[in-house]
Amino acid sequence: MTTISLLFDQDYRYLGELTSEEGMFAGFMLSKDGEEILGKQISEWQTSGLSIMGEKRNESAAGAAYDFFEDKIMPRDKRFTEAFRHWVIMNGLQIRTCSPEALGCWEKMLALPFEAEERCVLISAIRNLPHAEIDKWSKALDGARGKAEIK
Repeated sequence: MTTISLLFDQDYRYLGELTSEEGMFAGFMLSKDGEEILGKQISEWQTSGLSIMGEKRNESAAGAAYDFFEDKIMPRDKRFTEAFRHWVIMNGLQIRTCSPEALGCWEKMLALPFEAEERCVLISAIRNLPHAEIDKWSKALDGARGKAEIK
């Protein structure tokens, strides 16, 4: 299953999107801002993996103890998408996962004069709707785009 994860900073500025298949990295597309902020890190992840904090519980007669360690999740690992979500949260960013159908609406929103926060709220509202509802949104956005071009 293909999953699209849209990435935003705390000011709702669009940074780009991660495409994954069955949890594995399939591709990144970064905006100009995303390239400046994340480009170097993403290049490093593709070769050396995404660093996450791992935890191991050890049981003994004295009780439980936890060991923490750095783990590297490679892009072709089925845990990559979850590791990326964790990294996003730990770095104060925002992520919105949506269907490929909802991504079409997102692309139409980018062409309209919305504020960054408005786009983020709209994609949050429609990202998990049934396909028929997403089609309605898509048509409404097409209509809005036509009206925006007339002005």
